[in-house]
Amino acid sequence: MDTNPTALPNRKVTRITVDPANANVVYVTFGGFSADNVYRSADGGSTWADRTGSGGTGLPDIPIRTLVVHPDNSQWLYVGGESGIFTSEDAGATWHVPHDGPANVSVDELFFLNNATRELVAATHGRGVYKQATSGGPVLEVTPTSVVFGSVAAGSERPGSDVDLMVLGSASFADLARALAPAHEVFL
Repeated sequence: MDTNPTALPNRKVTRITVDPANANVVYVTFGGFSADNVYRSADGGSTWADRTGSGGTGLPDIPIRTLVVHPDNSQWLYVGGESGIFTSEDAGATWHVPHDGPANVSVDELFFLNNATRELVAATHGRGVYKQATSGGPVLEVTPTSVVFGSVAAGSERPGSDVDLMVLGSASFADLARALAPAHEVFL
């Protein structure tokens, strides 16, 4: 039982993240459609503070499944939850929705590739894996590395299989129809 002045929620813990630059800074995320799903401790867990934010700069009341701290700047946080990725530039006091990230999709895992561009990788629930360089800060314009669905992903495609198509960016229906027409004729 948590007896700290700010008790942690009595819900499923989804992630415990230790700041790579300061082992006394710890984040805990929680499941549940509640307003307090991210907590931060600056003293190794002796005390906790809600870091969900509030109002227009707060996180939505959704389960938060994953949290990572940027390897070069401990103020930059990234969380993945039931409706996408959210970023913070102030250790979780305020949050922002990236405009070009994988929106309205459950993000189950976030991690950094240890390379010069500090690529953030997001694994979603059924919508593929995305990555984006973050060396310039927490703003994301995520691009897909894998967008394969259904029978094609399982290797069991055949004439008559349906195809799920996710378009990132902008394209008219007519442009998509023209681009896909040759593939459609193969299966006729």
